[in-house]
Amino acid sequence: MLDLQGWFGVPEAECYKDLVRNIKNGKVVEIGCWKGLSTSHIGKICNDNNTWLVVVDTFKGSDNNEEKGIAENEDIMKIFMDNMKELGIWYTIIPESSVEASKY
Repeated sequence: MLDLQGWFGVPEAECYKDLVRNIKNGKVVEIGCWKGLSTSHIGKICNDNNTWLVVVDTFKGSDNNEEKGIAENEDIMKIFMDNMKELGIWYTIIPESSVEASKY
């Protein structure tokens, strides 16, 4: 069962999809994916366009918000991976901070 959660409304999703639709045979890097709500909007487009989707997230939440507490009690990366599997979305995870991931 999908457990998508994030901070993404319909207007943001439409804008995000429009941006990604134009990328074919390329690479999209999403910084911050949490449980995959925003990723769910672009993943199928990336798959259809033969675009490599890379997601970067520590899956630990931010230091000063309630998500940190959630991440201490739930395996957020597993939830993300289960969500993407159920949606049939292919991706690569870099489970690092954006600063660390930028070194790749």
